[in-house]
Amino acid sequence: MKIKNWKLKIWATERGVISLGAIIILGSIIVEIGLLGIFLVYLLTSTNYGIRLSAEALAGANAGIHEGFLRIIRDKNTPQAPPQFSAGKADVNVWICKNVIGGSSGCGSTPAFGRFEIIAIGDALLKKRQLVAVVEVNATTGEVKMQSITEEPL
Repeated sequence: MKIKNWKLKIWATERGVISLGAIIILGSIIVEIGLLGIFLVYLLTSTNYGIRLSAEALAGANAGIHEGFLRIIRDKNTPQAPPQFSAGKADVNVWICKNVIGGSSGCGSTPAFGRFEIIAIGDALLKKRQLVAVVEVNATTGEVKMQSITEEPL
């Protein structure tokens, strides 16, 4: 009888070793599924966040164009570009060029008398958007007209 009890004890310990391996394999599968879910949630939120940041950068650049337009209306001779400012979550840089157009990141070299070019770059974290506006000023009446606003690639 003692021998039978001894065999049962060995058989019981071997059975526990097999269940330990199954628990480790099942646990690793559950952890991988959890990590996959976390990764998918990250991808979905980062895509939406990037779109929102791009829209905020565009809104900041638009605010820069309007600020430059107001500066030209106030001082038609030598308007000063506003310093870097924030619009929402975007930082905005603005350049106002008089009598020259065609610059993408500064004043261009194409002469255009009676015209101003406003270049505004909105920067929201990693997203940047640039708008360029051409403004015409009538020298005799002082009338200011916005000719065009275009988005240009950086």
